[in-house]
Amino acid sequence: AVVSTQSTGGLIERKTLKQTVMTQVYGVTHYGAKEQIKGRLQDKGMSSEDAAECAKYLSVLTFRAVGQLFTQAQQIQEWLNKSAYLIAESGKSVNWSTPLGLPCVQPY
Repeated sequence: AVVSTQSTGGLIERKTLKQTVMTQVYGVTHYGAKEQIKGRLQDKGMSSEDAAECAKYLSVLTFRAVGQLFTQAQQIQEWLNKSAYLIAESGKSVNWSTPLGLPCVQPY
């Protein structure tokens, strides 16, 4: 199916994509983004099949747009993800102190 503005019947509005944009910094996956958007479209009355097709397309566009708008933030997030992966591979934990001096240990 071809996704177009006409085929969505005006169902795409700010609220349709807001959750995906806001949760991207928390590591939402493409699958999760697609499901979020699909749910919003279904809430507006779109069939499950059409919503799934549109959501797949819109999630890709949303990720691309956020990446273009926030390039440095995305680079930092990619660095943090890579660092977490390497720490997990090493079997070590990350240790730090809060501003109040409380020790924190994050095992990976």
